[in-house]
Amino acid sequence: MQYWKCSKAGITLPFTDKKEPDCKFVIAESLPHQGRNQVDTFLEQHTAAGIQHVALYTKNIVSAAHTMAKAGVHFFSPPPAYYTEVGKRQEIEEAGHDPQMLSEHGILLDTDLQQDPSSQRECSENRRYLLQVFTKPLFAEDTFFLELIERRGATGFGEGNIRALWRSVQAYMENERRDSQGETVQSAQQ
Repeated sequence: MQYWKCSKAGITLPFTDKKEPDCKFVIAESLPHQGRNQVDTFLEQHTAAGIQHVALYTKNIVSAAHTMAKAGVHFFSPPPAYYTEVGKRQEIEEAGHDPQMLSEHGILLDTDLQQDPSSQRECSENRRYLLQVFTKPLFAEDTFFLELIERRGATGFGEGNIRALWRSVQAYMENERRDSQGETVQSAQQ
């Protein structure tokens, strides 16, 4: 088990004969200068702290996301610029992935920030990274979702992807708010 606070490097709880812990907890807190956000929504709708999402490990995230999408699961899409930014595009390609393929499924890639710089090589086999994708909320409360994660040696939780996910969730919440306000206005006019 591992406990991480988003703003800290984390605390590792030792396990015998294992390189990685079986479970990680990430504690998210509302940022006052960000305005209303998904943490505030979660706390408001649940009136207390709780579990926002559960991550499921997969050995092939592209296949898993494709299969789930075909079964009707909806995934968040990061802003399109995520895949076209020069640094991110290069990071994806150096890891041996096609930015267009990841974009089609909303899959994020993050190289391990804890990686030893002396071990980094141009060869994608030696790069430590993770791939992750997040479903849209599963319930009416808009607060619980699933994450698919494929680890290629990375031990973090996608620190570099948090901003992209945050923007994606914020945009979704804003669209939902606008849609519900539009329905309210239409009902009032009838």
